[in-house]
Amino acid sequence: MGGLQLKGLAQRFGLSQSYLSRAFKETAGMGLREYLLQLKIKRSKELLLDPSKSIKEIAYELGYTYPSHFSGMFKKRVGLSPTQHRENAGSLSSCADHDCSQKQLTIGQKLG
Repeated sequence: MGGLQLKGLAQRFGLSQSYLSRAFKETAGMGLREYLLQLKIKRSKELLLDPSKSIKEIAYELGYTYPSHFSGMFKKRVGLSPTQHRENAGSLSSCADHDCSQKQLTIGQKLG
């Protein structure tokens, strides 16, 4: 996911960077960079559910050279650090057999 860039995509499809950028934004309603960041956030949330993967491993898997850049981007976008998100997601999954509606509401307010 980290290797996708406008220049490479434009070359691959035989289009100019400006045309591809404009067409993508008109079609998706956002720029390619923003779209890729949203994909990374979504994927990182999925990966954070696996406690066997370290934050560093997740950062590298998503194409970040420095795990601190991943953590900073995640916190800026989600409002929690990757570790905090993982802890909150873990506490929600442990509620599967219990009435945890209040816990989910509290965490939802933090995430929202």
